[in-house]
Amino acid sequence: MSLDSLRSAAFDGELTALDWKPSVAQVPSPSWWASDSAIYSATTADGRAILAKVVSPVAWAFRNLGPVFAAGRAAGEAGLGPRQIAADPATGVVLYEKLDARWRVGRLDLLADPRTRRGVLAERRAFGALALGLPERDHYAEILGARDEALDANIIVDPRILALIEEVQPYREGLETLLAERPRVSSAGEGTVSNFMISDTRAAQLVGWGSACTLTDLGEIATLAAELTPAVISVPTLLREYRDSEPDAREIAAVELLALLDDVRWAMLLVLRAEREPNPDLDVTKYALWRMTKAQLALGLYRSNHEGVLK
Repeated sequence: MSLDSLRSAAFDGELTALDWKPSVAQVPSPSWWASDSAIYSATTADGRAILAKVVSPVAWAFRNLGPVFAAGRAAGEAGLGPRQIAADPATGVVLYEKLDARWRVGRLDLLADPRTRRGVLAERRAFGALALGLPERDHYAEILGARDEALDANIIVDPRILALIEEVQPYREGLETLLAERPRVSSAGEGTVSNFMISDTRAAQLVGWGSACTLTDLGEIATLAAELTPAVISVPTLLREYRDSEPDAREIAAVELLALLDDVRWAMLLVLRAEREPNPDLDVTKYALWRMTKAQLALGLYRSNHEGVLK
C-alpha cells in the first residue's frame, strides 16, 4: 500500500499530483479501516481538505470494491457520511472530503452515551433504508469459504479455530430458517466504532467502508452487537434502541449467534491476512486468537441462555 497506487489511480491529474501526506497510522485491528489500507490527506488548490484511502490488494474488501465504494458514495449523497470525490476500484483508491475539526473518531466510551448511540443508530437505519442492491452476506458460507481457502493453500489454521467452526454448525439451520423471514437492509457489514465520526454535538457520520453488503435487519444489529456488547450495552437493549420495540427470545438469540459468528469470521479472515500480508508492526495473529476467544466465550453463553430457541 503506497503512494504508487494513488499516483496511478484513474483520477484527474490534478488530484493525483497533490502533495499527499500520511494521515492515519495503522493499528492492529482488521476491522478498522486503517489496518487494511493506507490513508493520505491533501489540500486542493481551492483549499478543500480531502482524504485518500488506498486499500491493500490482499484485503478482504479488495474482492468486493465495486459495492464497497458504491456504498460510500451513496452514504455521502444521502448526507450520512463525507462526500466521495472519486473512486477507482481497479487500484483500490477512493477519495473523500475530509471532515473538519468538529468531528472525532468514535470510541466505545463515546458510544456508552445514549445521545451518541441515538445518532449512530439513526445513521445506520437511514443507510439501511437505501435500496443499493449490495451483495448478500452469508456468515456461514464466508467462514467455510475462508477456512477452505486457507487449507487449500496449506496455511496453518489454529486447531481451536477449526474446532470452533465445527461447533457452530449445528445452529445453522435454525438461524437460516428465522433469517429467511426477515427484511433485508443495506449495511456497512461491520459495527466498528472507529467507522463512526462523532461531532461535538453528538451527531454521527459513517466512514471507513471496509465492507458493504445486504443483511437482514437482525444481521445489521448483530454487526453493532459484535462491537458494543457486553461492554457498552446488552443485546436486548440494543434491539430496543435500534427498532423502538420489544424483542422476542428468537430475535435476541439470533443477534447473539450472528455476533459470535462475526468473531469466527474475523478469526478466519485474520489467518489469511497474517499469511498473505505479514507486517511486523501489526500482530494480526494475536488479534485472530482474541476474536476466537471472544467467540468461544460467547458460544458458551449462547448454549446456556439460548439452546433450543432457534429450531
